[in-house]
Amino acid sequence: MKNIISIFVLFLALSSCTNYGYVQIYEIKSNYCENNNMFMYSNEDCDIAYNFWAEGGDGSFTFKNKTDKNIFLILPLSSFIRNGLADAYDSPLMLETGNNESRLTSKTVCIPPRTSKIVKGFSINTNVRLTCDGNASNYPKKSSFKINYSPENTPLSFTNRVAYCLDGELSDVKYVENIFYISSIQNYAEKSLIEYYEICEDGFVVKKSKYKMRAFDKFYNKYNRKTELDIPYSQVKRSVNKTSKNESKKELADDVYITHK
Repeated sequence: MKNIISIFVLFLALSSCTNYGYVQIYEIKSNYCENNNMFMYSNEDCDIAYNFWAEGGDGSFTFKNKTDKNIFLILPLSSFIRNGLADAYDSPLMLETGNNESRLTSKTVCIPPRTSKIVKGFSINTNVRLTCDGNASNYPKKSSFKINYSPENTPLSFTNRVAYCLDGELSDVKYVENIFYISSIQNYAEKSLIEYYEICEDGFVVKKSKYKMRAFDKFYNKYNRKTELDIPYSQVKRSVNKTSKNESKKELADDVYITHK
């Protein structure tokens, strides 16, 4: 009898270790072209490239100096703007050149001719957006329907505003504004997204995992049923009651958020 009880307890412990959650995938659109699996903005002075794939969205960017002069990024005049709210770049940032990382303390960043630097940016969005369609949509067995957005009704648009000058001529400051928006949101059961692969490390085969949806124009947030809502559920009910019966279920009170703890 004791052996049976021990086996049952062990089974419960192992089951709890494989408790997968859910993943919300966001797709991003912009007018900029794709180049080497990145969003790419280009003018006569520079190329600015983005790869947003990360939990919460990676707002970092690669700035390439295409000229034969030094280019200076002017941080106090540069901002990352989400839905009209600006975060300044004039606080210490992590910069990366090749494999070397250094902590930035000055107000400007010098990029030598024909070289690139990666500027560590802000997270795009760490909130999870839920609908009022219930568990089938918010906690799907595999995936939910996809909600699509236009630039006019997107829940989040963001802009990277970069100020720079050539050869330290602060009297001739140039500005670049790269604009993006969330074009779709879709929920997945995490276990349906995971795929496994093997690599060799130090002479041994190592099994690793990754998300199938990985792409430069997407990012994700993880959540589970215990994640707390940002607003009371009573407000969710009221927003549903006020919605027209002719509206699609996909549009019902989809301004409900949950946040990570």
